[in-house]
Amino acid sequence: MAFQEWADGTGDPFSLLSNDMAWTIIGSTRTAGTYNLDEFKALVEPFNQIIAQPLRPTKWKTFADADTVVIHFTAQTPLKTGELYTNEYAWFFKFRQSKVVNVRAFLDLPKFERALDGEKL
Repeated sequence: MAFQEWADGTGDPFSLLSNDMAWTIIGSTRTAGTYNLDEFKALVEPFNQIIAQPLRPTKWKTFADADTVVIHFTAQTPLKTGELYTNEYAWFFKFRQSKVVNVRAFLDLPKFERALDGEKL
């Protein structure tokens, strides 16, 4: 499973993304919206620059129905500032031929954006 490999540091669920996928972050802040693969990578890159270690899930539950998989999880990582970033997520993956083509993502966006902005969590 991609999530166990992600937790172990040997893989990640992003390798499941189709080149034509759409990732929608639900919310009303500046990072909410729908992204294609390149736009999503551009959104995540600044976050990757402020973390001291890769973000990893610490606990999760998975639900599957036909071509849809829902993953509710908590993930954390230390920031380069020394603070610990922890957030709770729910990702709704829609698959086509073993690749993710659509994601609806829920998380604490204000916390994510505070981390991006270098603000205290």
